[in-house]
Amino acid sequence: MAKTPRGNRDSPVGGVTNGLMTGVCRECREDLEHCHGTLVHHASSAVECTDDCATPDGLHAFSIDCKAVGCVCAVTVAVSAVS
Repeated sequence: MAKTPRGNRDSPVGGVTNGLMTGVCRECREDLEHCHGTLVHHASSAVECTDDCATPDGLHAFSIDCKAVGCVCAVTVAVSAVS
């Protein structure tokens, strides 16, 4: 099978299969700015993307609290506030 413009080898070119679902996301298919990474929100209000991208924060489909990935910055901020 041919590669799509975004490199997804499992989907036909253009991402259309007789109206059925494909493996190409809508944003890729429509050439819209977006990121497939996950935005990680830290207690300090800093954010980082798991894909190390420059895509604006609002254009990420997924976001999580840093605690979910084992970051201790929230604990550090809470201890500092108590001290």
